[in-house]
Amino acid sequence: MQDQIKKAIDAPSETFTDLGKRVLNIIVPGSKLWPKFVNLPVVFPLHWLAKKVQTALQKITHEVITETMMVLEMPGSVLALGKNLDKTFPDTFKEISLPELREFLDKYDPCPDGKGNCAAENWTDLRQRMHYIIHLFKAYADDTSIFSAPFSKKQVALIEKGIIPDGKL
Repeated sequence: MQDQIKKAIDAPSETFTDLGKRVLNIIVPGSKLWPKFVNLPVVFPLHWLAKKVQTALQKITHEVITETMMVLEMPGSVLALGKNLDKTFPDTFKEISLPELREFLDKYDPCPDGKGNCAAENWTDLRQRMHYIIHLFKAYADDTSIFSAPFSKKQVALIEKGIIPDGKL
C-alpha cells in the first residue's frame, strides 16, 4: 500500500517527466521531428530544470496534502495528522514485554514516552505515518468514546437504502 499512496499523491507531477520536450516543442514548433542528436542537447537542460521544479513541487504537494486533507474525526475532536497528537498515554504502555512489539515500536516510534512530536509532515513517508498511528493507538487505548456508534440507527437505515442522510456523518 505504501507504493500506491505515494503514486496517488505524486500523480499530478508525473507530467513533468517529458516537460523538456514539450517546452521545446512550444518554443520551436516541429522540434519533435528533429533527429535525436540535435534534439537531445537542447532538451536536456529543459528537462533538468523541469526535474528540479518537479522535485520541489512534490515536496510541497506532500506537505500540503498531509496538512489539509489528512484528518481523522474522533468523538469530540478532529485530528490533523500533520499536527502533533498532544494526548498522554495510559500507564499500560510504560513497559512493553512482547519482544516483537518492542522491536516494532523501536523501529517506528522514536519518542516512545509520547513526549516527542509525532506529526506526519509527509503522509507518503511510511515511518512518519506509523509514528503517528502508534501514538494515536496509544493515546486512545483507554478512551471508550471511540467505540461509540458512528451513525444513528436512523442514519444506518437510510444508508442501507442507498440514501445519504442529512446531518453530521
